[in-house]
Amino acid sequence: MMDSTPALSPDSLQRHYPFLRRVARQHLDVGLTDLDPDDVVQDVVLRVLRRWPLLRFGDERALAGYLHRAVVNRARDARRAAPRRVAADLDVFHSPRPTALDGLLSDEWRRRAAQALRQLRAGDRRVVVGRVVASLSFGELAARTGHPSADAARKATTRALGRLRRHLTD
Repeated sequence: MMDSTPALSPDSLQRHYPFLRRVARQHLDVGLTDLDPDDVVQDVVLRVLRRWPLLRFGDERALAGYLHRAVVNRARDARRAAPRRVAADLDVFHSPRPTALDGLLSDEWRRRAAQALRQLRAGDRRVVVGRVVASLSFGELAARTGHPSADAARKATTRALGRLRRHLTD
């Protein structure tokens, strides 16, 4: 170990930040760890600052090499500590036939939707059924429900769907 030169101080770590961040980004596996490259660099800098009085670097390159190795090691530690996640294609396990649970859920949904529709006023119910069930355009909906324009039918549909949503979430 060599005596540190006067030009090297804890402030000199700031000059190395972009380089260290690039190194951390290269050595972290995206998606496998929750760590950000900035977190890795910050952790390394904090550890180096705690040990700064004990460390001796001959020049700026020695400091850069030490920091590089510390960031690489910290990124490896993060990869090792990350839980092993296996990307599975869950669609492979999906059966094309509906299950009993699917049937129960759809029955429950139908029951709740019918109950919520019954709670709407007749005009709101006509607008929702015309738009959602019959897939009418706003122009056709206006003609069938007596609204003066397609825009009025659109606004009425938006308000009625909002009321239906509130009934469904109650």
